[in-house]
Amino acid sequence: MSKPKIVVTGGAGFIGSHVARLLSADFDVVVIDDLSGGTLANLEGVRHEFLRKNVCDLVPEDVSGAVAVVHLAAHVSVVRSVELPSFDAETNVIGTLKAIEACRDAGVGRLIFSSSCAVYGENPNVPISESEPANPLAPYALAKLTAERYLLLAKELYRIEPVIFRFFNVYGPNQDSSSPYSGVISKFSEKLSRKESVEIFGDGSQTRDFVSVHDVARIVAEAADPREDYLGAGPFNVCTGRETSIADLAAMLRELTGQPESLVSHKPARVGEILRSAGNPSRLEALGFKTKIDLRDGLRELIRRG
Repeated sequence: MSKPKIVVTGGAGFIGSHVARLLSADFDVVVIDDLSGGTLANLEGVRHEFLRKNVCDLVPEDVSGAVAVVHLAAHVSVVRSVELPSFDAETNVIGTLKAIEACRDAGVGRLIFSSSCAVYGENPNVPISESEPANPLAPYALAKLTAERYLLLAKELYRIEPVIFRFFNVYGPNQDSSSPYSGVISKFSEKLSRKESVEIFGDGSQTRDFVSVHDVARIVAEAADPREDYLGAGPFNVCTGRETSIADLAAMLRELTGQPESLVSHKPARVGEILRSAGNPSRLEALGFKTKIDLRDGLRELIRRG
């Protein structure tokens, strides 16, 4: 007997592959990915149907019969979005509109969307809550915020149940440390594991809210499950609520890899870098969704898996 179907766009990517793996236990999973950022190796051992396709080319037939769509396909480079804002908008805005139209025309009720903490920009009210005004400082952030607004409109116009998640700094297995857009954790852990030096911009006092991909995938998968009550549109911060400085992160990784302090060096601070970033998770926690993985434990797993 066939299982209910869930479609995951960007399902061969870092976060998407973890979501697909969790969902495959209870659902027939269809992964849609153009492999521009993901890889089929991420899906090894995951029972799924694969469709190689750019999200901007989605049609209703691609999601027909699905009980939910998890829309994770995205262009993720802030730097490139500044250089090529139209390219960024094509994927992050038009691609989301294509997902909305496909769900509308195929009668898919629930649409999960991955937004970003970047929509907040620089804000001194840390940990930041969803009620704070958005202040996008790059085309990437503006595109994510625009996509959010389209999803809220889709709720009113098309009876779609959107769930908007604003991810903070996600880390974990399958994150490509060789990518110029990879997170600081994957870069630092990879280099220190090879006894190579790492560079910190400025004095390292800048902070981030690091959240394990395992927690992110679990929350997304539960929200996509039609057997669970609809959370509401959100947006919802997906974060720990804890600030970790880049200097403390480097020290933690040095300790876990057994490397000396001499492998950490400093470069001049980057102009315009956000100094403090952490989310307030209380809105999501009030609905019973909590992150569980401690940063040190998550780093230890990442290093152990290599």
